[in-house]
Amino acid sequence: MSLPSKNRLRAKKDFDRLFKNGKSIKGHFLLAKYTEPSGLNPRIGFIVPAKVAKLAVIRNKTKRFLANQVQKHLNKINKDAIILVLKLPDQKPKEDQLMREVANIVKHIT
Repeated sequence: MSLPSKNRLRAKKDFDRLFKNGKSIKGHFLLAKYTEPSGLNPRIGFIVPAKVAKLAVIRNKTKRFLANQVQKHLNKINKDAIILVLKLPDQKPKEDQLMREVANIVKHIT
């Protein structure tokens, strides 16, 4: 499963706008930037920096995992655009920890 095309945030200008004007929520492993709802479909983007995972294969796998977790909660999201950024944690996050954190962030911003 992956996010539907209408729910993907891709344009650099959208990412830049969110970083500049978006509100943020910080978790232990994730940073979420979001904007207020505008009646459009929610669009979600993911950033996994090279400092977190050196290999592109691992970064892409992590993005796919996060997209699958967000898709489970997609019907609850009422924000226009969201970026989830994997932060550089003290220890490497396990999948169940990321699942819980995505659920907490979605619950907080809805």
